[in-house]
Amino acid sequence: MAVELDSDFGSIDVADLALRLDIPLVDVEKVADEHPFPVMNYRRIREHEKGVFYQTVIDYLRLMAEADGQETELKIWRSEWSRVLDRVLVEGITLETLRPDYFHFQTMRLDGEYVSVEDPLFEHKVYVTLLNFLFSKYLLGYRKIVDLGCGTGTSLYLLSQINRKAELYGCDWVPESQEIVNAIGRSLGGSISGLNFDMKTAIGQHTLPIDNETAVITIHSMEQLGSNFVPFLELMLKKKPKLVLHVEPLVELYDEDNLFDKMAVTFHRQREYLEGYLTRIRELAREGRVEIITERRLQFGSTWHEAYSLLVWRPC
Repeated sequence: MAVELDSDFGSIDVADLALRLDIPLVDVEKVADEHPFPVMNYRRIREHEKGVFYQTVIDYLRLMAEADGQETELKIWRSEWSRVLDRVLVEGITLETLRPDYFHFQTMRLDGEYVSVEDPLFEHKVYVTLLNFLFSKYLLGYRKIVDLGCGTGTSLYLLSQINRKAELYGCDWVPESQEIVNAIGRSLGGSISGLNFDMKTAIGQHTLPIDNETAVITIHSMEQLGSNFVPFLELMLKKKPKLVLHVEPLVELYDEDNLFDKMAVTFHRQREYLEGYLTRIRELAREGRVEIITERRLQFGSTWHEAYSLLVWRPC
């Protein structure tokens, strides 16, 4: 899918989002009536700017290639989420206080090209807007939703407003994450709980309330698994949730013969992000062990890669 850009300037609006998500426009408009649609304007990088910017990206990737491996350490995430926890304890629970610090890029990837945005919160606005629509489309009927690798709990905050009757569980390997999720529960009421779970090892799986009536979601958390997704996948095949929804970087959806995509693939692999997962899900679908409901590249990302591809499936 590619959305045609007719000029240097554009905006992600309801019509754009309907096409990007393959959702009927009337359905997008209904959700937009309940969840205010933010202004998300951009400017395409002009021809005379491309050479310099592409070279900047390539130079950075070369430096990355000389650096040590990028495997995530617990102490890094504890530091990141501690800052958010301190903020929410002082200022309360809002989308702003829950926002991680890494939403700051002002050059974005959109429909096969770079665009420039003046709003430093542009990506976070797209992120929240996408989740509002995806959750409204796929998760309205569920009584129990488990967010694996929930981070600061933004997804749970949004779900608490979209599906008010659901039991919500936020699972992460970082203790501060559970504290944030429990703070969300205390602030908003309802059934919102934080649980400790390590997606790489499946340690903590005995606490997960997943059954065949549960929806499981991962938002930008599978990327950290690299090729070590087998414990997670085996757990899903064993527990058999009714639905599994991912918003993740899926390297298989890039075109490695295209320079724009090749730069994202290079970054993805230098960071040791998710590798082989979609390929395995496709194999399982051919074997009749899972059903793929949708597999879609949304053609949007930060400067370095696209962490917004959509995969929805269920065990058979």
